[in-house]
Amino acid sequence: DLACAMGWAPTWVCSNGRRFVMMRYVKWGITSPSLIYMYSSLSSRADEQVLHYNVICLIMLGSGALSASTGPPHNHAYLFASIVLWILLIQHLNKLIDSTILQAAPEDAEYRKSLGVAKGLLLIGWFAMPIIFMLAKYRVVDPTLEE
Repeated sequence: DLACAMGWAPTWVCSNGRRFVMMRYVKWGITSPSLIYMYSSLSSRADEQVLHYNVICLIMLGSGALSASTGPPHNHAYLFASIVLWILLIQHLNKLIDSTILQAAPEDAEYRKSLGVAKGLLLIGWFAMPIIFMLAKYRVVDPTLEE
């Protein structure tokens, strides 16, 4: 994050004229599956379900990277695929956190509250990034904001 924020991450100009920061997708390829694994572990989900959603996550990130780095007409198909998979992942993460909150003992009110705050922050972050991406992609905001 610091390398990206300071402008030190390698970037290149794509065929669509946008600057592409590959470091972001590498970071997301590590942190997003880790996050899914963590919440799956907290909610005692089966390993095959964790693997399934991690594969979906990586495909979502790959299609997002292709959408960001290619021009029309293919970038819209990649963008659509990425958004559909993103919606599936948001629903899954929401269910995982809700399941974990419900499994907490009634006397663990502080733990439930902490999980509720974590859920709020997670959803804000996972909603903010695609919104900023879309606004920058369609030049509603300065494209460097998305970088």
